[in-house]
Amino acid sequence: MTVVKKQITLTAEDAKAMLGKSTALDVLIRANFTPTELGVAAKTRDDLPVIEGYFISHSSRLVPYKSVVPAEDNKNVFAKQRQAMAALAWAQLTIFMENVNGKWEPDWSTDEPKYCVLSKYDNEGKFVLYTDMFTRHQRNFVFKDIQSAKVFMANHEELLKNYFLGL
Repeated sequence: MTVVKKQITLTAEDAKAMLGKSTALDVLIRANFTPTELGVAAKTRDDLPVIEGYFISHSSRLVPYKSVVPAEDNKNVFAKQRQAMAALAWAQLTIFMENVNGKWEPDWSTDEPKYCVLSKYDNEGKFVLYTDMFTRHQRNFVFKDIQSAKVFMANHEELLKNYFLGL
């Protein structure tokens, strides 16, 4: 038996018109066009054809997940493994931040200085953590004084990298 190969050209408009005609065509179309190109970008979870990614188990392990049915029990699924790792790091960092800050809570409606741990890439493209002062621009890692921010950054550098690089 001879295998015949053909190459076809399909516009997004034609693909949109064919969508929903057959499961085989839908698979082919969705493999070659983004939801945006097809005009079917999800507005709600029910619009998603599949929920796939990673969730954090009760034992803090990252678990791969795939379901064809959006449901209440899979709202905790992250699209990428690095995002789930960032969420796990975030959870741990909030506990350490509370330990450093005690009962202090930033009031973002005032000009009171707040000291934050941030990340950026320097001119050579190297990832760096640094501290800066803000008054009304909300940030995630916030401290009442610069010393607390620097101690937090030094003590939790690896978790902070996991958080920032996972976003």
